[in-house]
Amino acid sequence: MAARESNIELLRIITMMMVLLLHANVAIGPFTQLSDADNGVEEFIRLFMEIACVVSVNAFIMISGWFGIIPSVT
Repeated sequence: MAARESNIELLRIITMMMVLLLHANVAIGPFTQLSDADNGVEEFIRLFMEIACVVSVNAFIMISGWFGIIPSVT
């Protein structure tokens, strides 16, 4: 039995949460122009969240694939 890798499991949980944030951000609605004075800061925060969370999708897939691979001798 392999030893638990708690750090990687924690990273996988964090990436799951970031993927959920990404989907929630998309569900809010489309982006408006950042030059709009009424909600420029809110749009900037949404854009920053999306940029930060897009990486989490690739990280989650790589981590899941790594632990899904079962080495075998054929």
